Amino acid sequence: MINQEKKNRIRYLANGVYTATVGTTNIGIITAEIPVPETPQNVYLVDSGADAEAGKEIYGLLSDLFPDGFTLQAVICTHSNSDHIGGNALLQKKTGCGIWATAGESGSITYPLLQAALIWGGFPFQEITGPVYVAETSTVTRIINFSDQIRLSRNRILSFIPLPGHYFEMCGIRITDEQDNKTVMFLGDSIFGRDMIKKYWIPFIFDVEKFKQTLNNIAEFPADFYVPSHGNVVTEIDALVELNLIAVLETEASIIAALKQEKTAEELLQYIADLNNITLRDGQYALIGSTLRSYLSHLHTQGKITHFIRHNKMFWKSIPLPDTSSGR
Repeated sequence: MINQEKKNRIRYLANGVYTATVGTTNIGIITAEIPVPETPQNVYLVDSGADAEAGKEIYGLLSDLFPDGFTLQAVICTHSNSDHIGGNALLQKKTGCGIWATAGESGSITYPLLQAALIWGGFPFQEITGPVYVAETSTVTRIINFSDQIRLSRNRILSFIPLPGHYFEMCGIRITDEQDNKTVMFLGDSIFGRDMIKKYWIPFIFDVEKFKQTLNNIAEFPADFYVPSHGNVVTEIDALVELNLIAVLETEASIIAALKQEKTAEELLQYIADLNNITLRDGQYALIGSTLRSYLSHLHTQGKITHFIRHNKMFWKSIPLPDTSSGR
């Protein structure tokens, strides 16, 4: 029998669909069959938490939730950030489960040092190569195609939704229950919960334009439950989409305003951190610095800023808007 503390951490969403928060990451638990007493379950996970301890915790939750036994079929990785794949290796060794990911995310699951190398822009220094940034390697056993569908029992369908922007080729997991007319969507880091946005304001983003497009697309996905990886489960998504968009657009505006006076990327990082009362430590320095460089690329592509090299330094500067004060 599952104890009350663990029971309170597992939320039932729909037939055979649950979510639980492990560390700071919401994971998904999906059964291939509708659970019935005294019957072992075939189970899929959505993500595996931040590290081996998260993997152990998840295994314990599954053991309590399914006391008559379970077979972990696969961990379905929304993307390859370490806080989403950290339990993969332990669970794969313990259960022999598959690891599923898109082609764009599979490389840094197999070779996790790539994540730290990306945010640093070279071989990473020691302080950003711990478990928070570099997960233990696991073996990808299936490349997810967005046309794939997994048929579950009782007319339930598990499908995959492209959610690019936060990382290379992130995917969402959608479960539709045609019999009960219910839909649950696991959204990875395509959108952040209200508390996360208020606390951090500048979340990690790899491709700003695609991140904004994905937010607008999410608003068009009908579902009964939306599960961001970091934040509360919600039944309405529009307000959260708007909050995330405001955070992105305000960061864009802050950068353009800051670059009225030319700055290097390093100077811009200091300016934006000071503006948002952020005290940078090693990890935030790398993560926010990488994100701001993504914003610079995005705004440069839009023709809103320009860059030049002087005295072997790269400077960035806003492009003034055309003067329309005397226009018609």
